Amino acid sequence: MLALLLLSQSFAGGHHVIRSGETISSVAAGLGISEPTLRELNNLIPGAEPSVGTVLLLPATEQLQGEKAQVLSVTGSGRITQPSGEEIPLSCGTWLEPGTTICTSVESFATIRLAEDTAGEIFDDLQLSSSSCVTIVSSAVNTEGRSSLLNISEGSISVSASEKDNGVVTVQTTSSLTSGTQGAFRITIEEDSARTEALEEAVVSVFAEGVEIALTAQQGTRAELGEAPISPVNLLDTGFLIRPENDAVLLRPDFTWTPVERALGYRVQISSTPDFARILHQEDTAYPEWRPDFLLLPVDVSALWWRVTSFDRLGFESPPSSPRRLQLPVVIR
Repeated sequence: MLALLLLSQSFAGGHHVIRSGETISSVAAGLGISEPTLRELNNLIPGAEPSVGTVLLLPATEQLQGEKAQVLSVTGSGRITQPSGEEIPLSCGTWLEPGTTICTSVESFATIRLAEDTAGEIFDDLQLSSSSCVTIVSSAVNTEGRSSLLNISEGSISVSASEKDNGVVTVQTTSSLTSGTQGAFRITIEEDSARTEALEEAVVSVFAEGVEIALTAQQGTRAELGEAPISPVNLLDTGFLIRPENDAVLLRPDFTWTPVERALGYRVQISSTPDFARILHQEDTAYPEWRPDFLLLPVDVSALWWRVTSFDRLGFESPPSSPRRLQLPVVIR
């Protein structure tokens, strides 16, 4: 079982995941940090060596500074538990201190901006699905890259693809640890296990019980509590969207796509942004079609984008299809 890291309020640096063959001495030398400083920060006595998959916290330096995360969008409701224990409603624009826990309610979604480069042009975003809880352990940035460390306790989260490979996002669960250096990945908490799926252009490693499993795009693994991750599983295809066509006017909610071999079901997502940073609705269906009786939308929406994933009998979910844009009919007042 992994021990989830908790953050002291004075900590403001990045993190490093121990890989095979690494020692405290080699990590400290490679990062330009003194070994005693690294040991003291991580409560490691002289001579002790952490196992593969252990997360080391790094001290803040002039080149590596902590920063606050921020809530970019919210659909529905949720709560934020601050490091002091005070709870406030989950709302767009809220700044998040290290040690803050964010939870979405049922049928609610949120996107968090974790870290962005010094120019504000490259960033790492986190999407929380319905009924999900995640704690931000740290979020830091320097002139060469970004570093974010999270704990997820329930639900499902997705890390958006970074534009460059100089950012790392690491997510801890009670049974495994996932670290991605580029590309998108998804983590879902299951009963006594955690499932990881590598999505587009991903370079992802999953650690559990001292074992590291490397995933490439469209591969997944599962780690049961107290066991090493299983060998990589190839994810299903996504299916091709058929109707409505791109830029069609949405007169009624009538969606179809090509069936996927071995798919147990499909997941449809509706967003008000092309990057799906603001998900408005998500629903599962057993067939390659979705025809809800009605579709409730916020009044500030001017266009929609939709996409589909497929999932197999083991629960592994495919990367999302390429989205399509929908126009809304003009309302004459």
